Amino acid sequence: MFRLGHCASTRTACGSRSRDGRTLGVPLAWFPRLLHATPAQRQDFELSRRGIHWDAIDENISVEGLLAVQGDMTHPANIAA
Repeated sequence: MFRLGHCASTRTACGSRSRDGRTLGVPLAWFPRLLHATPAQRQDFELSRRGIHWDAIDENISVEGLLAVQGDMTHPANIAA
């Protein structure tokens, strides 16, 4: 089981480290709310057994979503021809 122990973000990516030392990172482009948030908003998060929550921007990322390499599932992706 991947249990979150730490979360950090940069201008372009969000990364998590499990309690056993494994790391997982995803591009912020996958999560528009995080991409457009201020650095202070991105640093204001809560870790839980289920994932990461940013109250100020109403964003939740589940551990399952991170492990399945899924971005924001609330809006369908625009597919260009």
